[in-house]
Amino acid sequence: MISQLQDRFRNRLQPIDQFPGWERARDFVEGLVRDNRHRSVVDIGGGANPVISADFVRTHDIRYSLLDVSEDELDKAPSHYTSKICVDLTAASGDFLSSVKVRDFDVAFSHMFLEHIADPVRVHQNIGAILRPGGLAVHLYPSPNNIPLAMNRILPENLSTAVLKIAQPWRDLHGHRGKFRAYYKLCGNPSRKLNQIFENLGYEVLVHSGFIGHGYYARIPVVRDLERLARPLLIRAGIGMTSASLLIMRKSDRVSSPTT
Repeated sequence: MISQLQDRFRNRLQPIDQFPGWERARDFVEGLVRDNRHRSVVDIGGGANPVISADFVRTHDIRYSLLDVSEDELDKAPSHYTSKICVDLTAASGDFLSSVKVRDFDVAFSHMFLEHIADPVRVHQNIGAILRPGGLAVHLYPSPNNIPLAMNRILPENLSTAVLKIAQPWRDLHGHRGKFRAYYKLCGNPSRKLNQIFENLGYEVLVHSGFIGHGYYARIPVVRDLERLARPLLIRAGIGMTSASLLIMRKSDRVSSPTT
């Protein structure tokens, strides 16, 4: 239940091993859907990599839609999901809604998506437009508040890609784990100011936590060990050198419509 998640993530800063994303994302999202008995779910930006499994969709008889701007990414996903919607979430309201049509999703969630959005205000507005009143928007995304992600934010794309190949040589950049330009807008540390922006868009912020720690130094043992030792110190001192964030919001009746 949501109250349990609020208790679990009540602290503004948490260690990275508590982050429910990456390999934990499927269990986290499926658990949220199951425990709250949601029936209609849209996976935002999950074209190539649907988070919820096909078995879960069938077992719990949910309407599960994949929404992505890229037909190529949607084509990489298995064909047995409920629906695939190719639409730009930054599109004007009328264009967006005419493509999606469904406006009563119980849950809209994204995993490693928000950092790639140049116009996050429009995106949050459009997501709100397809949620039922009281529906949940759940987002798992990186925060550019450590050195590697800060560099990814400011380096030219070709140079940041070269650095990523060194740090993560196993990553298939041309397959299901491609690299896309990151803007990190509205992906900062949890704060009253940031939460107020979301509330002004018509959401109630239920959970907003940042997670400290990362694995980008895995191939540099001394630096890796120092980074790991620093994590609890940063949390205790309230220094938000976060690498990831969890944001859970509930749609209120005040979600504003984007201008066309």
